[in-house]
This record gives sequence, C-alpha cells and structure tokens, in this order.
Amino acid sequence: MKTFLSIHYLRGIAALGVLVFHACGFVAGYGSGRISPEAVRIGEAGVDIFFVISGFILTIATQKPTSGSDFMLGRFARVGVPYWSIILTLAVATIVMPSAFRSFAWEGSDLFFSLAFVPTILRDGSIFPMLEPGWTLCLEMLFYVVMAIALVILPASRSALICCALASLVIVGFLLDLPQGQSVAWFFTQPILLEFCFGILIAHFYLSGFRMPGIWAAALAGVAVVSVGIVGLHPPEAFEPARTLLYGLPATALVAGLMFLEADGRWVTSRALSFLGTISYSLYLTHVLSLAVVAKLLGGRVPGLAGDLVTLAVSLAASIVAAFIYFRLIEKPALLLSRRLRPRHSAAPPAPPLEDTEARQTV
Repeated sequence: MKTFLSIHYLRGIAALGVLVFHACGFVAGYGSGRISPEAVRIGEAGVDIFFVISGFILTIATQKPTSGSDFMLGRFARVGVPYWSIILTLAVATIVMPSAFRSFAWEGSDLFFSLAFVPTILRDGSIFPMLEPGWTLCLEMLFYVVMAIALVILPASRSALICCALASLVIVGFLLDLPQGQSVAWFFTQPILLEFCFGILIAHFYLSGFRMPGIWAAALAGVAVVSVGIVGLHPPEAFEPARTLLYGLPATALVAGLMFLEADGRWVTSRALSFLGTISYSLYLTHVLSLAVVAKLLGGRVPGLAGDLVTLAVSLAASIVAAFIYFRLIEKPALLLSRRLRPRHSAAPPAPPLEDTEARQTV
C-alpha cells in the first residue's frame, strides 16, 4: 500500500501548530504577558487536520477485509495504550505531588470515564477528560466505534453508513440545541464530527482514480492555508459553532491539496518533518504537561519580552524532547503490540510507513 509522506508530514505540522498555540498560552499566563496566543491561533486548526487525516487514512487502511473486533483491538493497542498511560501517570502524579496540582481536581469517576474516552470535567467553558487535549481522542474513539460497527453490519457500504451515522449525531445535536460545552450529549453531537466524513470523501476520490494536476493541488493547499490564517487572526465571536466551516473545510482542502500534490510526483522529503510526524501522537499527548512544568519553573523569572521568548523557546524544546522519550518508551511498544495483534488477513498493510501515519492524535 502506498506511503503518504504528505499525510505523515502534515500530521507533524499539525501537532507542532497545536504545541505552539498552547505554549504561547502558557507563557502568557505565567510570564510577563508580552506574548499572546491569539497571534498563533491558527495552530489550533491542527485538531481539524487530525480529524480529516483520520477519516482519510482509516478508509484507505480498511480496504481489505477486516472484522470490527480486529479493527477495535488494533485501535485500542495503537491509540489507547499511550493515552491510558498518560492518564494514569497524571492521576498518580496528582496523588504523589498534590502541591504541584493545586488547581487540578478530579474524582474517581473522572478517572474511570477518562479511561473510557468520555469527558466529564467542566473547565474553561467546555467539557474534557482528565488530560485536556484528550477531548479529540474521545471523538476519535467514537469514530472508531462507528467504523467497527459498520464493518460488522454493512462492510460493503461502510463509508456511507459511517457518514450517515455521524451526520445523524450532528443533526440530533442541532435539534436538541444543547448548551455549548455543558454535557456529554453536546460533546458527542458536535459538528466537528463531520470532518471525519470529509477525510472519507477524500479517500474515495483517491481510490476512484481521481487525480489533480500539481498546480491545482498546490493552489488548493495555498488557499487553505490563507483561509485558516485569516480565520485565526480574525475569529468570529461565535467561533465554535462555525468551526467545521471555518477550520474544517480549509483543513480538508489542505489535506487533499498536499496529498494530490504528492500523487502528481511533486514532493520533497524532509527529515525534520518526518521526525515530527513520527512523534506527533506522543507530542500531542504529552505537550500540555511539559509546557506546564516549564512555565511554572521559568515563567516570570526574567521580566519582559526577552524572558517570555526564552520561556517559549525552552517550552518548545522540552516538549519535543519529552515527546521523543515518550514515543520510544510507550508509543513505539504500543505500535509494535498493535502489529502483533493484527491477524494475517487484516486490512492493514505489512509495510510500516502508512501505519505510522495513523491516528497520531491529535490535536
């Protein structure tokens, strides 16, 4: 099966964007206030890129026959193990070092539901699992469950069934008109679920033999970047309800543009982007904890813009180093486990590069 370097690189870029956005937020909160996360808000669109990529990659990867149970077992090993490890580490850390987590409160039920990919903690106007960036993984797991069910009951038309199921959830959420960020029901009926469908659509265009001339693919990707940049710099007041349009559609255009650009033979390799793509899931999982540690240690120690820039640089470097360590210790063994659990008749390809681009969640 074809290796999509563009998708692998784009996942690394998306994870880096989320990292920079959150890093600026921590520096703004703990430093001199000279750096604003609003200047790099475009980075939060990395989450939308992750969702589109997941829809695309998993549609490609399940073209060969596979059972719903085998699919879920592989997802739990590949995605669940690194996530569960960081959740349990966070829980133990708050018990062993409570003074370092004074503003972080959780109960036993929160731990249980977080491990089950269900958000329960109300914070900052929304609902999250114990690891705040894990909200995207909760939606990812919903997507996996829907895909597994589709593989069981209607494998030949699974993509249509998946899209209908996700669209139905969004329609139910719209009809119920639930308060934003206040309930699990609202969470699992967000319009952002449609971004998985966008990725599925790109995959079917690719599988049908459709190709786009390189110049048009590059233009599509360029327009996507400009669009996200404009929205990031001038977001509307009611941003979240319109996120799927403002970030989701440009993310779809970016994924499609770069993928078809590569398919046209217009691509270059990059060791730096390959490295970021490889550790992107670990970076997404660990970066908030890394940023919090650095911000508390360095934030405000050196006044002014210079101090904030130093804190930002150290935060970014520390997050990448921590992610690499976590990848080697936790994520890579989980990846190997998922391959051992994969049946010989599984849909996943024998070569590792494509698997390495799967579900590096997000953002």
